[in-house]
Formats: sequence, C-alpha cells, structure tokens
Amino acid sequence: MELKIIPIAVREYFTSNPKLKTSAVKEKFIPIIYEKQSSVEDAKRFALKKFGIEELQANTLSEYNRVNAVCTRIFNITNGDAKFTRKIDVRKNHGRIRYDGEYGDNEIAVIGTPYFEQTLIHELAHFNHELSSPNFEKMGKRSEIKANMFYPDYTYLERFLADSKNLRLARKFLGSYATPSPDEFVAEMFTAILNGKPLPAELFRMYKDYEGPFAETLFEHYKLANKLL
Repeated sequence: MELKIIPIAVREYFTSNPKLKTSAVKEKFIPIIYEKQSSVEDAKRFALKKFGIEELQANTLSEYNRVNAVCTRIFNITNGDAKFTRKIDVRKNHGRIRYDGEYGDNEIAVIGTPYFEQTLIHELAHFNHELSSPNFEKMGKRSEIKANMFYPDYTYLERFLADSKNLRLARKFLGSYATPSPDEFVAEMFTAILNGKPLPAELFRMYKDYEGPFAETLFEHYKLANKLL
C-alpha cells in the first residue's frame, strides 16, 4: 500500500525516548537521553561528550540547552550516524555555514533568534549532506555550481527545476526556500522531518533521489513514530 501522508510528532519522541526498539535502529545503537543542564559549563561538557562539539558558544544557558536538545534529536533519529561540526556558535550575526567539508576544523554560526533551532537543523543538514553525498557540489544553485566546479555540471539542478509537479509539492509542504536547488530542498526536508511535519511520500522519494543524508533511516523512523505516538 502506497504511503501518501504521514502525520507524526517526532520532536518529543526522539528527544526523550530511551528505548527505540525497531528494525530501523541499528544493532548496538544507544540513544542519547537529553538532559537539561543547570550551568553553561555543564552544557558545554554535554555537547562535547555526546556530540564531539569542542566549542559551543551561545548567549544564555537556555540557548546552550536548546542546542543540545536539537543535537539529541538529530543524533537519535539518525541512529547515531549524524556528524556535528567542531564548533557551533549562536552568537554571530549571520546564519551562514562555514566548514571545510571534512571531519576536521569546521563550524556553524547562526543568529541567536528565538527560532534559531530551525536554522541550526538546516545547516547541520547541509553539513551531513556534503559529507555523505559524492555529488553535493552539483546540488547547489547555478552560481554556486559555477563557482565550485572547474567544469560545471548542472545535471542535478536542471532535473530538479524541471520537475514542476514535485516542486509544487515542495513549495506547499516546505515553503519556497526549498525550491531553488536540490541542496536547499534536502536541508528543508530534513528540518521538516525533525519537526514532525506531515509530508507526502513523493517528497521522501525526492529526498532520496538527491542523496539526502540518512534517507532510509529517517523514513523508517518517520513511519515508526506515526504508529507509536
């Protein structure tokens, strides 16, 4: 039976559920149980111990805890496979990701707004997409592809922009920010999944086609949460 719409609420489930007993969960995977910390130093230690985030900077203790809550959700819903940047800074006055595409020196800096979690999820999706997709440099906007490739390859972008039916779906369920290029679609789709937004199966297929990170795992967890919550 084809799955059309999957209404769920994964936020609380993948932040707090200590026993994700499912075929979607790989053997020996131990979910992280989010623990709200009572001091900035404790929050930094939690980020380092659980996610390998060596430098965490924020404006308030609440923001430190919110970063850790987001990372817990991402870690658990990807069965522990998600990668996190060495540094996360929510104090900077910009939302651009800055990292070298490797596992070494890298960072994300986002604006410390009341809704910065959405930007953080989006940027961590870009980070993991680049690390996992051999074609990531072909997934950007035309200007980005031209700047990043000696011989620009627009195959993925042109196929994406020509898919008017699914672009309309993406705009309807994810918003216009998901429609300029495959990499922005993937990041917005990843964010929507973590937020428990009801999504059509066609968008999951599109996510997989454009080599979105952890596609199979996310889809299995998405279906599971729909059944259990």
